[in-house]
Amino acid sequence: MQAVRESASLTADNAVKLKVVDFLAATESEVLRQSDGRKVVTSEGERVLHTRSAKLLALEPTLGQRFVHLLANPSVAYLLFLIGGLGIVIELSHPGMIAPGIVGAACLVLALVAFSALPIRAGAVILLFLGVGMLFAELFVSHGVLALGGAVFLALGGILLIDRFNPRWFIEPSFGLPLSWVLPTAAFLGGAAAYVVVRGAQARRMPQRGGDAGLVGEVGKALTPVTEQGGEVFVHGERWQAVSQKEIPEGAPVVVRSVRGLTVQVEEKSWT
Repeated sequence: MQAVRESASLTADNAVKLKVVDFLAATESEVLRQSDGRKVVTSEGERVLHTRSAKLLALEPTLGQRFVHLLANPSVAYLLFLIGGLGIVIELSHPGMIAPGIVGAACLVLALVAFSALPIRAGAVILLFLGVGMLFAELFVSHGVLALGGAVFLALGGILLIDRFNPRWFIEPSFGLPLSWVLPTAAFLGGAAAYVVVRGAQARRMPQRGGDAGLVGEVGKALTPVTEQGGEVFVHGERWQAVSQKEIPEGAPVVVRSVRGLTVQVEEKSWT
C-alpha cells in the first residue's frame, strides 16, 4: 500500500518479493509466456489466462485521436477558450469584421472539444463564460467594475478548471493550470479591457469630426459668390450648397457656422 499511497520507491526484485507486482519480464513475449495459466478475478468471475500462443496487435491512434490528445492540455484548452471568447467579443462589438468572429468561433469549438477530453468542473466553465461576458459588457458600460470582475472570474475559472478529485480519472497533483499562467493572463485581459474603456472615454470627450456637427468650424473656400439665395463652397474635401447673410466673393475663405440638411451656413473668414 505504501507504493500506491505514499509513492514508496522499491527495486524491481523487492517489488516482486513484496507482491507489488506479479513477476518481472524483459520483453512483451516474456509477459505473455509468464501470464499463461494464471488465474485472475474479473467482474464475471475467475478466469484462467491462455496467453502463450497469443499474438501482439499494435493499435495506433487515429489522426483525430492524436489531434484531441494534442488539445487535451489544460493550458492549451484555456488559451483556446480565451482566444475564442475574445474573438466573439470583437466581432459583436465591431460587426462586419468577419475574421475575428470566424477565428473566435473555431477556437471556442476546439476549446470545448479539449474540455470534453479533460476532467473539468462545469462550474469553472460557467465562470469562464461569465468572465468573457463581463469583459464584453464593459465595452458598453465603461466604469471599470465589470472589467475587474471579468478578470477575477477568468482567473477563478482557470484555477478551478481541472477536477483533481474526480474518481473516474487518475490525476497527478501537478496536472492543471499553474497560477503563473492563469493570473498574468487574467490580469492582461482585464488591463486590456480597462485600456479600451479609458481610450473610449477619451474619444467621447474629443470634438466630433464627422457628420453635421463635425463640419461646424471647418474652413473652406467659396467656389462661387455666396449670398442669402445660395452658392457653392468647398469644405472638408467636398462641395456644399451654402448660404450667407453677407455676400461672399468667389475664392474667399469661409468658415462653417451651421448645417441645415445639405446646406451649410458660412461666413467669410477674416485672417486678422
